Amino acid sequence: MKIYTWFILLLFSLSFSQTEDAWVFLHDKPDSAYYFSNPLEMLSERALQRRERYGIDLDIRDVPVDEDYLNLIASSSGISVVGKSKWLNALHVKGNVNDIQSLLQFQFVDSIRFANRNIGTLSKTKVVDKFSFVMQKSNATFGNDTVPYVMHRAHVLHEKGFAGKDVLIAVIDAGFTSADTSRVLQHVFADGRVVDHYNFPDREPDVFKRHYHGTVVWVRIAGYDEENYRGTAFDAKYCLYISEDVTQEMPVEETYWVMAAERADSVGVDVINTSLGYSVFDRSEYNYTRADMDGETAIVSRAAQIATEKGIHVVVSAGNSGYNSWRIITAPADAKDVIAVGAVNAYGERAGFSSTGNTADGRIKPDVMSWGSGVKTFFMGNYVYLSGTSFSAPVITGFVADLVQAFPLVSPVKMKQILLESSDRFHQPDSLYGFGIPDFSIALDKLNYLSENQLENMTFYPNPANDVLMFSNLYTPVNYTVFDVSGKMVRQGKTYGRIDIRFLQPGAYFLLVTDGRKFRLTKWIKKP
Repeated sequence: MKIYTWFILLLFSLSFSQTEDAWVFLHDKPDSAYYFSNPLEMLSERALQRRERYGIDLDIRDVPVDEDYLNLIASSSGISVVGKSKWLNALHVKGNVNDIQSLLQFQFVDSIRFANRNIGTLSKTKVVDKFSFVMQKSNATFGNDTVPYVMHRAHVLHEKGFAGKDVLIAVIDAGFTSADTSRVLQHVFADGRVVDHYNFPDREPDVFKRHYHGTVVWVRIAGYDEENYRGTAFDAKYCLYISEDVTQEMPVEETYWVMAAERADSVGVDVINTSLGYSVFDRSEYNYTRADMDGETAIVSRAAQIATEKGIHVVVSAGNSGYNSWRIITAPADAKDVIAVGAVNAYGERAGFSSTGNTADGRIKPDVMSWGSGVKTFFMGNYVYLSGTSFSAPVITGFVADLVQAFPLVSPVKMKQILLESSDRFHQPDSLYGFGIPDFSIALDKLNYLSENQLENMTFYPNPANDVLMFSNLYTPVNYTVFDVSGKMVRQGKTYGRIDIRFLQPGAYFLLVTDGRKFRLTKWIKKP
């Protein structure tokens, strides 16, 4: 009996000496007033302009984590801070259970969430290469680069000059080996269209290392070889971020992803592509369950949802679990407003490896499907044909970026809805195909119709107004002229959905708005 008791105590002791991961959530951000008065300390001008286009106000999530709080926790005995998130107001720490729990002594600590679901269970599973299936060469006969354009009727986008020009896309992935020397990506570098890059696992700018997965994904969006290959948004600008550590599968990679998404937001990114997913970790006690795929549990899913709320179109691979026991989508594909993309072959038939739905709370997932079996991409001087939802996601990412170029005022939520309505199973979605294969010619027609009728449906608010006039139901920028009651023009310009009126005198004004086709005149009041 004594031996048994000592054995249990030994296991208990070992479990609490084990290095654990945890997220420490903080109460507040004491310097928020300063940052709200100095927004460029938080976000770039481009990021602020994106918020303005969508009418998104700054909030407490934009304020950085308090440095004093961070330093106090980092200096605590046995604690290592390995990451942080302003959106979640949290620090990712490592240490033993007792040392981490002792952080609750700080009044500014709100709560602590251990990655370990079952402290004391010290099982360890084999490191799994999540890309091993994805990177297998396919025997598919349809490696032709016309497939995505035919499948999605998307040729019309490029024919009209929409290939992502001036749209900023972030690719968050595992590494971009040889991307800087790739022949089909040289046009991006030559034009100076890689505007930011960072390697979060190594804490350094060099992203052209670690793994080639990000390279072959990025090629599917950005690649260009006039005779042989055209990525779906070859004219776009890019940010390249490494969040995945292929040597392990641990919760810190979720934190790296969050940090990458926050950096993308601060730079002013319009679209995020991420062909990554999380469910099973090297330590089984860190694993998510299917019940956790509710869009609100996984740290990475919470961050992906916030990204959409900040005005970023987030496109995510659904996952390649269709053949294994997990089967369903992985985080962050479960986030509510991201576009989760499953895989079909060149004939439009679901690829068996493509993860299914639905979310734990019953929402349809995947959202849409695209070409993901035998997909043509380029690596180390050769065209290769690879399979996985890692490749269906960037196909959709590029076409979404093309639509963002054409209609920069369409919010992520509205864009996703248009995409679903344009898909072939919109009226009969299911857990295998989601809403089906999007038809981008239909999406373009829908957006053109909304744009052509935007002045009739446009509303502006508040009225009376004090500092700013906001517009809703705009899909493209409009020109405006403000007149006083005597008919004198007092201001004019172009707006993406907001007009600063702080410097106008109180009184009645007329607002003339035109989109080049129609005009609309409205009266409004400037408050004292």
